[in-house]
Amino acid sequence: MLRSAQRDILLSLIFQEMKHDKKVIFVTADFGSPVLSEIEEVLPGQIVNVGIAEQNLINVSAGLAIEGFKVYCYAIAPFITMRCFEQIRVNCALLSKVRKMDITLIGVGVGYSYSVSGPTHQCYEDLGIMRNLPTLRIFSPSDDGSITSCYRLAKSWRGINYFRLDAKPFEKSDYAGLSGDALIEQSGLRICTKQLTKICIISTGYLLKNVLLAQNALASEGIQVNVIEIPVFCDGHLRASQASMLSNFEVIFTAEEGFLDRGGLDSYVRMLLNESNNKPIPSVFGIGVEPTYRFEIGDRDYLHELSGISVSAITKKVSSKVNEL
Repeated sequence: MLRSAQRDILLSLIFQEMKHDKKVIFVTADFGSPVLSEIEEVLPGQIVNVGIAEQNLINVSAGLAIEGFKVYCYAIAPFITMRCFEQIRVNCALLSKVRKMDITLIGVGVGYSYSVSGPTHQCYEDLGIMRNLPTLRIFSPSDDGSITSCYRLAKSWRGINYFRLDAKPFEKSDYAGLSGDALIEQSGLRICTKQLTKICIISTGYLLKNVLLAQNALASEGIQVNVIEIPVFCDGHLRASQASMLSNFEVIFTAEEGFLDRGGLDSYVRMLLNESNNKPIPSVFGIGVEPTYRFEIGDRDYLHELSGISVSAITKKVSSKVNEL
């Protein structure tokens, strides 16, 4: 089975856009990829490397955007979101309210992507942090289908976008059974598998793979659940569509490769349900990383076990709670 990297799927789409539009500029903080090397060779006038200087990455990108360029800026996820948060807040979120700007931030390495690099390079906070900026739209895709749909949405929206991508390659078989990519562009979410049940597990990004495997394990116990991906975190009509769809369930679990109760997926889902037009609010149970930093070194599956977000941990937590209800 062919393995693909999220960043290379997205960068290939951007590369095609750059070929047809000379006003598209790519800015990187000395962070590469095979596709980026090709862009540098074919379109050297449309790419800028600012060096290992993420704060300046944002400053340069904002300046280019003010001059009418469409800018993609690219760095490791914890650095582009945390090292230069003030620059994003002032030069992107604030400034875009008074000047027309088109900037898409691309952060690679969310969650436990860099599993052996420790908590300095791991990124459990970015979704909560970036959701604090009201003018940003956030994209958190899982597979090639949701990446492509998210790209098309971002391309159609002028303003400030943030793509949070995994650093590890994935196989299409990891997300077998996913369907409805076009639904993302209509409602900002995707029903991965549809069961006749009022229970669902909602996830985003890489952890959706664990959730799909947990769904199979739960089915073997006689517990049928829907699985829903939320790859788009936004305002407007898509958020209203998300709220309407989620309000149809009675029990919802959120599963994320990020800190619990810190403004991430669980917080976003609860916000959606509070906006669901006076419908009964489902019970919501969060599954995620305990808000603490770990210094153990190991592969991703090992860290997931420690953090309570492995396939077996998700299965056990959902099964236990459903049997209590």
